[in-house]
Amino acid sequence: MIKLFDNLKNIYPDKIILLRIDNYYELYREDAKRASGILHINALTRIVNDEDISVIRFHMQDLGKNLEKLVRGGLKVAVYDEKL
Repeated sequence: MIKLFDNLKNIYPDKIILLRIDNYYELYREDAKRASGILHINALTRIVNDEDISVIRFHMQDLGKNLEKLVRGGLKVAVYDEKL
């Protein structure tokens, strides 16, 4: 997923990328750090290929309210959902 995130971030560098993983949306790296304060979700750290990656996640049913919070917080958002 990190590779997909990095590819999407290269295409949309000015946007916060939300990736749907099963029933959750995840945010990585700096996007996770920027969004964590707005969403009041603590960023966790995952180790991927010996690199510490910041991650936050929330259930897909919370997408609407969290999108609203991010936009009201001044962020531009891109949502990637394979299911759509």
